Amino acid sequence: MKCCTNCFRDPFLKRFIKTNGNLGNCYYCNEEGVKTIDVQQIAEMFDIFHPYYEKLEHGENFIHHVQ
Repeated sequence: MKCCTNCFRDPFLKRFIKTNGNLGNCYYCNEEGVKTIDVQQIAEMFDIFHPYYEKLEHGENFIHHVQ
C-alpha cells in the first residue's frame, strides 16, 4: 500500500516522501498522480511510538462503529 505527501502534516515526512517516492496513486486518500511511498518504507519511523499505545479490544475502551 502506498501513501502520499497529502496524508501527513509533518514536514520531515513530506520531504522524505517527495525525495524518495515515485509518482502514483495514494491508497489512503485516493489522490492520483502524486508522489507516493510504500508504507513499509516509513513504518520504522513510527516504531518509537509503539510503547505509548496499547491494543484495544472492541467494547473495552472503545466501540468500533461500522457504517
